[in-house]
Amino acid sequence: LMSRLAIAWTMGCALGWWIDHPHVWISLAFIGLIIALTFEWLDTPLSTLGWGVIVIVSLGAARMNVYQYVPADHIGQHLVSPSSLTEIIGTIDGPPRPAPPPKGIMGQAQHEGQPTMIALRVEQLIGDDGPHTVSGRLLVKLLRNEHRLRDGDRVRLLGWMSPIEGPSNPGEPDFRVILQQRGYDGRFTVLQRQHVKVLKDRKSTRLNSSHLVISYAVFCLKKK
Repeated sequence: LMSRLAIAWTMGCALGWWIDHPHVWISLAFIGLIIALTFEWLDTPLSTLGWGVIVIVSLGAARMNVYQYVPADHIGQHLVSPSSLTEIIGTIDGPPRPAPPPKGIMGQAQHEGQPTMIALRVEQLIGDDGPHTVSGRLLVKLLRNEHRLRDGDRVRLLGWMSPIEGPSNPGEPDFRVILQQRGYDGRFTVLQRQHVKVLKDRKSTRLNSSHLVISYAVFCLKKK
């Protein structure tokens, strides 16, 4: 019995991978459960077992659908391969760190020291029709060494966004698993320093304005 249930669960997960309709699977599981309980009450074990298998398959498919679910406002909805030129706004999540220079053409374009790596919590994606609120976390590589960036800075970036790719050759580490375990949803590469803009948040702007008003008031009092 346990082997049949395991096979049914595996079949459900496989179906859920290809057919993404969690509400349909959950409804089918609910209907199947009612029918299975009815046959159990009527003392027809073969029919009960058959509908029980259908319930397990449906639950496995629904579980896979939920596992793969990406919210409509998540950055994962905008990740395409090959990479696409994208403009985003977000907050740096952790101290920037140096990274080894890239290989190939990207490495030849890098002339100003080591690239900088940052974790970015994405807030907005700037499209042709204006900004869109998004969520998620990207691993950003800046091909120019950036000393001005700090943890907590809000920045606007223009660069190439892409999903995390799997290994290209057998035996290579799967960076999809590694980076997803660290909370990253995709990659982002900025080629030019002028494509990095540090934004002043409203709070700091208000504080600076208040400081100027107070300083001017003190200056006027001293003149009196």
